[in-house]
Amino acid sequence: MGPGPGTGMGPGSGTAKGKDTAKGKDTAKGKDTGKKKEDKGTPVPCDADALIAAITLANARGGATLNLAKDCTYLLTTDIDGAGLPAITTPITLNGGKHTTIERAATTDQFRILTINTGGNLTLNKLTITGGQTSEDGGGIFVDAGGALTTNHTTITRNIASLLAAASPTTAPPA
Repeated sequence: MGPGPGTGMGPGSGTAKGKDTAKGKDTAKGKDTGKKKEDKGTPVPCDADALIAAITLANARGGATLNLAKDCTYLLTTDIDGAGLPAITTPITLNGGKHTTIERAATTDQFRILTINTGGNLTLNKLTITGGQTSEDGGGIFVDAGGALTTNHTTITRNIASLLAAASPTTAPPA
């Protein structure tokens, strides 16, 4: 008596009679190189204006992965609402490499490097963030409530923040 209906054991199922595909040529044996798939991000040339444009576009499109140039210093010279780069408002990943740095030019007005606004989610990989200076919080990076920052193999160094402005005499005393 054969298998009953609905058992999945009809003709062509059950014990395989033919080529053992687990050992045959039809398997992916030998094809797994063990290499991690490279993230397909948008390349950003070694130019601060190009980085500013890429972040602006990434925010407009709801997020992106941006691959910054290796052996490059993105030298920021323009204050954009208190930071050298546009505020992060979406999920954005900045991938650096060997000697990739984002730096405020020493001769420019004081500003922080990055601001992450509510809803922004920034991941920094293999970067150096340096030279930010502000009279407020977050000399290098300011993360607003509701924003998020993740750093991997990233150095945030030589940034200056001062709270003197918050303690000025024009500040109203607590109620």
